[in-house]
Amino acid sequence: MSEHEKHHVMDDLLQGLFDDELDPKTAHQVRVHVSTCEQCAARLAAREQLRAALQSQPLRRPAPPALAANILVSLPDEHATPQTSPQPTPITRAPRWAFAALAACFIFAFATLWLATSQAPYRLSGTSEVVSAHIRSLMASHLADVATSDQHTVKPWFAGKLDFSPPVTDFADKGFPLTGGRLDYLADQPAAAIVYTHRKHIINFFVTPVAARASAGIKAPALTEDRGYHTIAWSDGAMRYWLVSDLNPNELADLARLLGAPM
Repeated sequence: MSEHEKHHVMDDLLQGLFDDELDPKTAHQVRVHVSTCEQCAARLAAREQLRAALQSQPLRRPAPPALAANILVSLPDEHATPQTSPQPTPITRAPRWAFAALAACFIFAFATLWLATSQAPYRLSGTSEVVSAHIRSLMASHLADVATSDQHTVKPWFAGKLDFSPPVTDFADKGFPLTGGRLDYLADQPAAAIVYTHRKHIINFFVTPVAARASAGIKAPALTEDRGYHTIAWSDGAMRYWLVSDLNPNELADLARLLGAPM
């Protein structure tokens, strides 16, 4: 991983820490890193100083005298009778219609978001967590507990450490060599992380059992993007699978097919 890529990853993590968007484990690791890295500590301090400066500035300003006078003139006369009150014209009614249109847009946007999340909870749930786990593996230089391209070494290594047997296959002849495996933790349960590479791109393949509360059945592959990383997630009813990488979606889909995803 180049220095530029590391700085890009750390910038994303620092912003996530600043906005309180990281999971507790990632947030702790970033704080530990910041405590030993002057450059990252300075970046985080700059964000804090900017926020403090913005919060210290008053957000209210008195209206200029000319504007205040115009507003007072435009207000209706308290002593005017209903008969003498000016009838609203299409121009004066326009703001009401504009407000109604804006409200309708908000309602439509909210309904669309609700429909998307209610119809595709599998696609949305867990994506942020697996991307965070992928970033952690790059940041902490802890990509593999067992670093080898021998699938007959990696697969038995998981025995006794997990209550399931993850699929481990070397696809070096297809351009996706196996480089190792490690234990991870996703969705409140242990997960297998099998690591592949394609050219200089690192790919994490996460495997976890389907939670008892989750609906059974095959879940078609879903492609998403989070923080610049592409993910492909699917399920065979018993296990859930995620591929995460900065590799382009088409090549990531090629590996998904090799791993048995119903593309």
